[in-house]
Amino acid sequence: MKSKFAKHTPIEWMHPSWRDLVIDHLASDDQAREAFLCRCGLQGFLLALSSAGGATGQRQSPLLTRTEDWDALIVAVPRVIGSDPRAAASALTTIREALQIQRQNTRENESIAAVKLINLAETTLNYLRDCWSKDGVDNASLLDRYYSVSELLPSLVPSPELRNSWKAYSTDGLAEITQFDSYEIDVGLISFKDWVNLASVISRNEPRFLRQVGFPTQFEAVIAELLPKLKERAELNFDLEDADECRDEQSRLDEIADLAEEIATLFPHFAEQLERIAFLARLNERRVDGRRVYLEEEREPDDDDFDALRARESLATVFDDPREDPLQDTVSVNKLFEDL
Repeated sequence: MKSKFAKHTPIEWMHPSWRDLVIDHLASDDQAREAFLCRCGLQGFLLALSSAGGATGQRQSPLLTRTEDWDALIVAVPRVIGSDPRAAASALTTIREALQIQRQNTRENESIAAVKLINLAETTLNYLRDCWSKDGVDNASLLDRYYSVSELLPSLVPSPELRNSWKAYSTDGLAEITQFDSYEIDVGLISFKDWVNLASVISRNEPRFLRQVGFPTQFEAVIAELLPKLKERAELNFDLEDADECRDEQSRLDEIADLAEEIATLFPHFAEQLERIAFLARLNERRVDGRRVYLEEEREPDDDDFDALRARESLATVFDDPREDPLQDTVSVNKLFEDL
């Protein structure tokens, strides 16, 4: 009899040989398989939709052999999404890959599995849309995956309600512009970049929403405030003392260039200025790279260097006036041997 204190501990990883045994067992036991799918977390969800498993790498969807299996996995969607912060992104990516494989195999487009895969995708998108409409979109990349999956379905699912997300991202992002110090080595602007990324995703997939909120016209004044600061930072020349500092600055300059180019796609009115900023940032990046190469090529002095230094020091003691150091000026033979 099980103890009332017994707990089910999630298994995040197991050795491939054990995993294959578990899959074989579940594949041969309908009841166990259905129970597993109803309770699975992210790893079980990904396993169920896997397309390259088994000894030969040809095993596809090993746990989805019956309609009931698909139904169990569909029921598990809320549990899967809530099981891991990365679950939504991983689930959307896996579903998208499965839909693409299905499209390539025209013979299976009308199969029960194909219909159930579409049901699974729609259930996942609907669940995420409900969550985001209440709490806001987690990030722009996740929203982009949502739209990319929706494009593979027979009927487009609605877009999430974006107003709450837009308000939160734009408020935080635009506030950073007033705080941005072009003379600080750390660029920051993290929330601003998040807002720009969100605007880019929406512009590709739901442009009418941007028009509804007056984008880009109503945001041009604050972008105009940022441009001279961003240009100053792109051209700034810091005193970098080692190769690691150079690499960090190269990464920052690359981010500035990428950010300027992305803003240019959203604000055509400022495109020329932003392209100039991107050019200056990449030019400065090449200068910093030259500095990095120089610092990396500096070698530690070897024994010959120390011997030469000692010889120079002993020879320089012959003279009272250090300006007459024979290694700094022309050596006077008569002066050198006048005491002999």
